[in-house]
Amino acid sequence: MTRRPEDLAVFLNVRLRSRRCPGKMLRPFAGTTLLDICLKKVGELGWQKTYFGAHEEELLERAKDYPGLTVYRRSGRSAEADSDPKAIFEILEVIEAPYVMWVNPCVPLLKVETLRAGLGRFQEIESPALTSVKRVVGWFYAPDGRPLNRMAGNVDTLQSEPVLQVAHAFHIYDRVRMLRTGRPWTNAPGDPDPFVIPEGEAHDIDTEEEFEAVECLYRVRRQGRRSHA
Repeated sequence: MTRRPEDLAVFLNVRLRSRRCPGKMLRPFAGTTLLDICLKKVGELGWQKTYFGAHEEELLERAKDYPGLTVYRRSGRSAEADSDPKAIFEILEVIEAPYVMWVNPCVPLLKVETLRAGLGRFQEIESPALTSVKRVVGWFYAPDGRPLNRMAGNVDTLQSEPVLQVAHAFHIYDRVRMLRTGRPWTNAPGDPDPFVIPEGEAHDIDTEEEFEAVECLYRVRRQGRRSHA
């Protein structure tokens, strides 16, 4: 199966409100902002259909600096919603493509090449959904104490069977199904298709501590690239 590029749209859906890390989208981050890092990255991706959804004027104004975006003003209800996916993702009503890739601006170390590889993978598979995952090695138990992966039976965790953890760096799914059911996939095997990304690109900022730690790592890596230029 080969999907055409025009069958897929890339979109960002942002807001200023965050319970655990308020204002993180526009807060100074290593000389820039999380939003600017992501907008620049999506611009470099050069995808034909790219959408940006926001409610607050500060966010909408920032998008004007990045050409090629179709800007959608989210409703106040959409920007305030926490658990209603149909309200949160009302932008899907105006996107003109059967499939969408949501990109998370809170994962600043994610590379353009990884986004491009995920899009390429989705164009080749039968599954109606794909999500970024990271490979995690260790010992994992359910709350009742049952082991969740095969362990080596000794002290070397590296010999244990790895598990895949959703990275929330990007998701790709059927736009209409998401609007109809409020779910991007069924969680049946292959729906979604797990797309492994490098662990070093999968740092997702949700808390104040993560903001500080990832900002430090981002600075170090950026300085490393400059020193090798």
